[in-house]
Amino acid sequence: MPNIINHVLKNQNEKITSNYGNRSFYMQDRLVSDFHKGIDLIDKNEKNDHIIAFEDGVVIETRDSVEGYDATKSAGNYVYIKHDNNYTTRYLHMKLGSVRVKKGDKVKKGSIIGYTGATGYVTGTHVHFEIRNNNIAEDPLPYLEGTNKIIKTKIYLGTKVTKDTTKDQIMIKENVTDLRVRESPNGKILGYINPGIYNIISKDTKDGYDWYQIDTGYYIAYDPKWATIYLKENSLNIDLEKQIEILKQKVEQLTKENESLKEEGKLIYTATQNDIYAIKLYQGEKLYLKK
Repeated sequence: MPNIINHVLKNQNEKITSNYGNRSFYMQDRLVSDFHKGIDLIDKNEKNDHIIAFEDGVVIETRDSVEGYDATKSAGNYVYIKHDNNYTTRYLHMKLGSVRVKKGDKVKKGSIIGYTGATGYVTGTHVHFEIRNNNIAEDPLPYLEGTNKIIKTKIYLGTKVTKDTTKDQIMIKENVTDLRVRESPNGKILGYINPGIYNIISKDTKDGYDWYQIDTGYYIAYDPKWATIYLKENSLNIDLEKQIEILKQKVEQLTKENESLKEEGKLIYTATQNDIYAIKLYQGEKLYLKK
């Protein structure tokens, strides 16, 4: 007898009516065999109960328009919830008009999302519950029992720093929360990275992306949609800028001196006696006389 400690029904009194895996059952007097990608649950006593979110997440899809048995809309009325680390949970065959959430809603673990029903391709009232990891269905029972399976919370890696013009850095934009950290360029996913500034250790290119190493064994892909690169200031450029500034200052100083000479005049010759003197000037030459 399973010991369910993580619940899908509000009354926390679940009974399994169909397990995950291969199965055979009668549907309208016909024997059907298939692979069941989830687990069917009812309340042990009442058979009908409110359905609750298995874990915190965001609603990514719903339907609430199927009235009853419908082979073409086999899932009936449903809610799909996305969780951290690429997990999703699915809740199928809900009662018509009972879906309480819509796409984009954030839900907390244990919050009511609908009611058990018998809509879609069903033989009776229940909730079909699925857990998918990277869109691959897994047996929900170990997750329900909480033995060795949990929907993991998101792990954030990397050390944020402040802006430093002496280092190459990458800035992850504020609205980015799903950028993955890998152990190598396009390698195994280790976790995620928070918005902020990180130092760049090295750069590599693989599979059409530039990959930046932000820590030992931590790599992230670059795209201008989610990140900005800050390159350190080049020391040669800094020296040139300083030299240009010095030259500008010298030009300003010479200009001021020249203007001063224009105002004050310049002693170019001292007469030794009273006499008439003449001077020859060439085109463009200027003569300043002391006032």
